[in-house]
Order: sequence, then structure tokens, then C-alpha cells
Amino acid sequence: MGHGCRGEIADHLEETFQAVTEWYEYEEPLEVEGLDAALTRLSNEDNEVPDQPEILKDLRLSRRLNVPLFNGSYQDWPYIFCLEMNVCIDAISEYEALKAINLQSAIKKVGSA
Repeated sequence: MGHGCRGEIADHLEETFQAVTEWYEYEEPLEVEGLDAALTRLSNEDNEVPDQPEILKDLRLSRRLNVPLFNGSYQDWPYIFCLEMNVCIDAISEYEALKAINLQSAIKKVGSA
């Protein structure tokens, strides 16, 4: 990830990145699937629903309200909060890039069939 952190903070940021990626894999699967496949996947009781990471909730609320920071415990550690937000945005960007690549691949398959 390359955020220049070490130790516990770096471990925490890596866990945050993985949690956001896991959430996106649940919320927006990479595979291009039809409605029936999506409904089957979502209704399958064996699929454990991951918890949405708190930092992702914070990021979405911040974007929705167009407010860079808001009241909360992170005010005491704005540096860590900003790092978490940055990692969250990196995970979303990486996931959306992979999704776009998969969509382009699916379009090419359909076009060549």
C-alpha cells in the first residue's frame, strides 16, 4: 500500500484495506452475473454477510454530506483517520478498476460470440 507506516498502524491499515475489499466483494461481486445468479448468491444462507467497515460508513457519510471531517473519536487522531480514509479510497479504487476490467472482458466475449 505504501503509506509509510510501520508496526501496529500499518497492520491496522492493512486490515482496513482487507475489510473494505471483502465488503465490496460482497456488495458488488466482480463477476458479471445475471439477475438470477445474483439473487441466488444473495439468498444463499451459506454466504456469511461481512460487516461493513466503520471507516467505509464514515467515508460514505462524509461524501454524501460533503463534509471532510465530523464529530467523533477520530478528532483526537486526525492523522490515523486520514490514513484510514486514504486506505479505504485505495481499496475502493482498486476494486472498481478490477470490476471495469472484468466488464470489458465480458463485453469482448459477447462481441466476439
